[in-house]
Order: sequence, then C-alpha cells, then structure tokens
Amino acid sequence: MEEREGAGMLGCDREVFAQVWSRVAPGGGGPVEPNPPVERNAPAVEAAAPAEEEQAGTLRGLVLEFLTDASVYRDLALRARRAVGALQGIYRQKLRQAKRLSAAYFLLTGVRYWPREVTPVNPPEGFFPALRERYLAEGRLARRLEALAKAGGEQSLRELYSDLARETDALVREIRRVVERET
Repeated sequence: MEEREGAGMLGCDREVFAQVWSRVAPGGGGPVEPNPPVERNAPAVEAAAPAEEEQAGTLRGLVLEFLTDASVYRDLALRARRAVGALQGIYRQKLRQAKRLSAAYFLLTGVRYWPREVTPVNPPEGFFPALRERYLAEGRLARRLEALAKAGGEQSLRELYSDLARETDALVREIRRVVERET
C-alpha cells in the first residue's frame, strides 16, 4: 500500500522486523540490531506527532475514498446512454483530487501513498439508484471537507480541503445534470 523509495530498511521497518524476529527466535540473535532509544529534547515535537499522525490518517483515508468514488463513476460511465462524457469527466476529476491528496500526504510524511488494485468491485445496483447514492455521498463529502478546512491545522491542508469542498460541491450539481440528461 505504501511505496517507499530507497534501498535498505527504514526505522519503522526495522522495528517491525525486530518484533517479528523476536517471536521466531525468542532468545535474540536476530539479523537486525535494536535501535538505540531516541531522546526527544523538544516537548513541542512530541505534541506535534499525534496531530501529524491524525492528519496523515485523514489524508490516507481520503485518497482511498476518492479512488473508490472514481471507480464508481468509471462503472457508471459504462452504463450511461447520453452522459458518458460527463461521467468520464467526473471519474478523471476524482482521480486528480486523489492525486492532490496523495501529494499532500507525501509532503506531510515523506512517504508516497497510492493504493493499487484496492478499490472494491462496485455492486450491481441500478444506474439511477447509484447516481442518487453518489449525489447524496458527494454532498456529505463536501460538508466533511468544509469541516476539515475549518478545523484548523496546517494552512496548506486547510486550503486543499477548501478547494476540494468547492469542487465536490460542483460535482453534486453535475450529477444532477447527468440525471436530468439520462431521464
């Protein structure tokens, strides 16, 4: 799921490997030397770490959500009669939004995150019920992104969430136009 660049193990990989190895060889003597304890001099760093982890988790979840939504629009475009182009446009927009969130995740954590082949298979529901569900879901997502933009945190993330909220709100109107064209 997470793509890490560079050769060798990162600190977190070493810790996980050492934990697993300690279960295999409880007496020790594993191929990974334990890391020395890291001393933290600045209490501000300790306080910032949970906030960054929460922001990273939010970004990771949103990337996956936007990719999943994109797969739904890709599926709907295959079933549309008149609004194929509009649904393909929404699909591409959701991918762009996911890429923006992924870039923000990288800038925050230093780790590139782009899930591959993890979007679920879309259920075989009817075309119009699926459009209605997307209409409602996009409205909820726009409100959630607005709340994230107002919640505080890093300025660049607030701006990103605000931009995505506006774009998602525009998608709600586009979905309504798709329904109007298809009926």
